[in-house]
Amino acid sequence: MARWMRKRATSTAPALCSNGDHAESGWTLPNQKQLIQAYIDGAYGNLVATGTTRNYWSATTLSSLTTFAWRTSLTTGDTKTPNSKVNGNFFVLCVR
Repeated sequence: MARWMRKRATSTAPALCSNGDHAESGWTLPNQKQLIQAYIDGAYGNLVATGTTRNYWSATTLSSLTTFAWRTSLTTGDTKTPNSKVNGNFFVLCVR
């Protein structure tokens, strides 16, 4: 089972997971499938507090526009419209 670490996106999403500012190494940004699986496995209420609506970045880049990445809601399980990778309004869950 994956271990998750919650962070607010204040630098690039992949850097938040791999820059070593946490106690353990080996963290990565999850791909879109891993985030959807987290929702299926019951992330809402466990990894994400009930009553919150948050979209999380995935490591899955949009194939037709590589400056965009997919995001997923762990509240509803929706895979949201991809956004520019420089948009800092979404959250990051790191997996190991």
